[in-house]
Amino acid sequence: MVAVGGLQKRVAVGTGGRNRAVPETFAFVSAAARANWKAARDSEAEWRVRPFLEGHLPELFERASCVVMKIKRFKNIDYGFRPESYWEVSDPLQTILANVQGTQRRRMIRERWDAGRIEELADAHLLDVLDEETRVRIGKVHPSFMGGEYLPVYKPGQIEIVRIELESTTSDVISVRAAPKGSRIVYSIVDEYESEFQVAPAYSEKPLTLGKLVAMMDRAVDGKSLGTVYTLGLYDSRNPSIEQLDRLRSFTRVESDFYLQLSVHYKKVIDHWCEREKGKIGGG
Repeated sequence: MVAVGGLQKRVAVGTGGRNRAVPETFAFVSAAARANWKAARDSEAEWRVRPFLEGHLPELFERASCVVMKIKRFKNIDYGFRPESYWEVSDPLQTILANVQGTQRRRMIRERWDAGRIEELADAHLLDVLDEETRVRIGKVHPSFMGGEYLPVYKPGQIEIVRIELESTTSDVISVRAAPKGSRIVYSIVDEYESEFQVAPAYSEKPLTLGKLVAMMDRAVDGKSLGTVYTLGLYDSRNPSIEQLDRLRSFTRVESDFYLQLSVHYKKVIDHWCEREKGKIGGG
């Protein structure tokens, strides 16, 4: 079953994704940036689009299962690291971004914050969740502005601890979340299409260590990893090429404000896989 948010996102792509009008609230986006988005939109490679817009995630996961890859642990990464809390945050930028769903809005907030110009953003940019009218309007700037905006609404006390962003046309997002329940922390994983994920452990007494979090993510998609399954699923191993591998290397981006080395871990995993596959091509 497709979630309401996922269905709305698909409808928005089908009916308004190519509208060139720029919503007034996003008028500060430069003409050059809009031109770049238009060029990217008009020349978007098919490999970035089909598995996501046509709802072929099960097929993608099946293809990923054909790629044999041993998940590694790397030196200089502290897999025993455990944040003190998911809710006691001292960084003001992290507080602002905590539950802002949209990928492009999050980037705008970071950019303005780093430039000391956060006050330039309209209130709408700082909202955790946009209303449907605004979501449709910003999707008309470029489909990538829909990324994350169709995730399920946060439950009371719930917070995102990991964010997986894909370089698909609509910048699809998977969110790992934590919520307090009595003396425990309860975990969930959601995306914009009501996909089902395995969550183990489902709860803990304290925040997870980095190693435990990686273990959770690495079996979340029918025993496959959230950090690699989307990339591996797009790889055409029957027609391998260096160009394809270089293109896929950055397709999946894993981020966490609580586990700063998580992105390093998965970048190393993908880099290791890419270099191994390149070696097969070179040796073939």
